Amino acid sequence: MIALSAVQTGNFDAVIIEDQLPLMTPTRLIQEFVSVQSGIPLISVVRSDERRKTLLNDFDLGLFGSFEPETYADEQVFSLLNSAKQFHDFKKSVPRTSVRHFSAVGFEKIVGVSEQMLKIYHLMSQIKSKDVTTVLYGESGTGKNLIARTLHQISLRSERPNISVNCPAIPSELLESELFGHEKGSFTGAIERKDGKFLAANSGSIFLDEIGDMSPSLQSKILRVLESGEIERVGGAETIRVDVRIISATNQDLEQKIKDGTFRQDLYHRINVFP
Repeated sequence: MIALSAVQTGNFDAVIIEDQLPLMTPTRLIQEFVSVQSGIPLISVVRSDERRKTLLNDFDLGLFGSFEPETYADEQVFSLLNSAKQFHDFKKSVPRTSVRHFSAVGFEKIVGVSEQMLKIYHLMSQIKSKDVTTVLYGESGTGKNLIARTLHQISLRSERPNISVNCPAIPSELLESELFGHEKGSFTGAIERKDGKFLAANSGSIFLDEIGDMSPSLQSKILRVLESGEIERVGGAETIRVDVRIISATNQDLEQKIKDGTFRQDLYHRINVFP
């Protein structure tokens, strides 16, 4: 087909697929484009209810976007095309080893192609081969957990455990036990020895959500893990070695908390390695 041959030999920023085609359905054409791995954003024109019914499946196949000529203003179409071009240009700029992580509309399972999201994808592409700690900043509900999970999935530890801990959801008096485990009888209700999340994440990654809410005493224990790779169960004397990559997140200004005396400066510099 001429269109397929053209995208393989030419230089295009996007492909617009009409609602009705003479030789095949739009869905079939999308499959053909994806099969030749052109990487060019595919945009579908939608003119009928029949076409609308197939859109969801087409997005799963690799459709970038769609528009309805009767309801879309010219500037909306131009904006869609500009987003497609920006995303296509961005994918061409990243290392070949990172291209496989990009879908038609995002990075791994993250959806979004705005300028800000492209900056995030660029940072994630940079960090994927670096086994370092990092802090994710953002308001609650902005997807920090998804970013952390994706960072693990594209990392050198991707085949190892990935443990997530929502720190504010656990009472402060129990959080230390949750993270490091406890010995039998170490506190009321500790009827048996229990391993914590750090042991469960050994050789893999642990995500500490809202690390800014941690007490000073618990911050010192996290610092010890980062400095020496050592933990102790609550109520125990045995020192246990762990190899865990820590990814943390916060919706607070940690530098301000350092000034306020509620967050350790040495811990901040340890967790804020990248970027």
